[in-house]
Amino acid sequence: MLKKLVLNLIGSNAGLYLAVRFVSQVDFEGSLGLFVLAGSVLGILNFILKPLINLVAFPVLTFLTFGLFNLIINSAIVWGVDILFPELKIIGIGPLVITSLIVSLVSFLVNVVMK
Repeated sequence: MLKKLVLNLIGSNAGLYLAVRFVSQVDFEGSLGLFVLAGSVLGILNFILKPLINLVAFPVLTFLTFGLFNLIINSAIVWGVDILFPELKIIGIGPLVITSLIVSLVSFLVNVVMK
């Protein structure tokens, strides 16, 4: 469980870094420490909230939308981190969705490679 949390933190930080670096309209204007904190909060929220939401509230929606509802959950979590950290600036729904896709993909790849 702790290993999965650490891998999730690494994946979230790396995914957020890639999004800030390569997605236009996604920017971070703060210190490195604050960036790591934002990525870690993202990782912790993904680790705790995402499974709870998938398990409790929306298994039918995930099934009916062929998993696209997970994208909505991920985007909502990234949006929450964007609100919590004013240094993180994601302007528009397109960059928000792309950022959530990048974070999800990088987290998945980190978990697969390090498992």
